[in-house]
Amino acid sequence: METISLTTTEKQIINAEQAWHYAIIPKEIGEPWTFYIDKEKYTSDIKEELEILLGRTIRLVKTESGQIHKALNFYYRRAGGRESDMGLTGQKFSGTPDN
Repeated sequence: METISLTTTEKQIINAEQAWHYAIIPKEIGEPWTFYIDKEKYTSDIKEELEILLGRTIRLVKTESGQIHKALNFYYRRAGGRESDMGLTGQKFSGTPDN
């Protein structure tokens, strides 16, 4: 399984909301722009929608859901009590700080 890693430039071509909504992670900025996509969410309609939204030719690489979600949590953290609020224990923080 290929490790997903992003440069700052790659990370900035989409925002966190777009990344989570489409379950995509940038793979390569070239022609076309290439994204990893959760294989469970892939449809040809998403490719067309992204091409309109981003104004670029897009290529999508179907990738295992677990790998996509791991990268989304690492690179595109969500605010408001979603997956990225989980700690190492997998428990949501619901208390007050110790200080």
